[in-house]
Amino acid sequence: PRHRAVANLIEALGADKPVLEFGVADAKAHRKWWRNRIETEGLKSDTANKDFSNMASLLSHYYESLDLDDPPRPYSGISIREKNAKKTRKLEIPVEWIKEKWLAPGAFDGLNEEARDILLISIETGCRQAEIHDLPSDAIVLDAEIPHLRVTFEEGDEKREIKNGSSVRLVPLVGIALAAAKRHPQGFPRYRDKRGYSNLINKFLRNRGLMPSAKHTVGGTRHAWESRLKATGLVSDDRAEMMGHSVGSARAREV
Repeated sequence: PRHRAVANLIEALGADKPVLEFGVADAKAHRKWWRNRIETEGLKSDTANKDFSNMASLLSHYYESLDLDDPPRPYSGISIREKNAKKTRKLEIPVEWIKEKWLAPGAFDGLNEEARDILLISIETGCRQAEIHDLPSDAIVLDAEIPHLRVTFEEGDEKREIKNGSSVRLVPLVGIALAAAKRHPQGFPRYRDKRGYSNLINKFLRNRGLMPSAKHTVGGTRHAWESRLKATGLVSDDRAEMMGHSVGSARAREV
């Protein structure tokens, strides 16, 4: 996503330029370029705002590395808001569909074991797909009193980035997720630090008639898991922590 944001910015400016010469006018040109694309190509403002967020983060880290006393913030206030935009989220995969279709004998025949077990873990943990397939080899902890996944920023040979600080958490392993993790105690090297998993699993499920509709994606397992938590009566704060969401943002105040 960061590489894409930089490429889009360079296209918006019509040229590359030294980072320290980048200013508010350039960020506004980036926004203008995106507004035009949204109008002419029907793209979503969320996509543009992710670009702005990624660029702001990159620049902030660069300025920090230079130890600037008063680092610039060219992307401050740069965003695109659609007044009439409806909030959307990925469609949930119904629990009965998972039980009857996905867990049926032979449903995943022809799918490699790593891809299958990443999916099974996502069903019973609510983790983002990358949080599972990018796990370092020691982040599946099976010998603890409660077996779990360690989702956090990692340094060293298996350096790992995750979405944000709120995503840092320990994720309990139960049921089919625990069984799948035991089959891959060192993680999923076939997909670690790669981005082919989502396309592969969605294509496989569609070709097999294992998606409830053309609009559903595997990401819907995460929202289905949250709905299952809600149905048990688990309070919002606890659900947010288990999902790796910011409780402060959910409350719109500090915790």
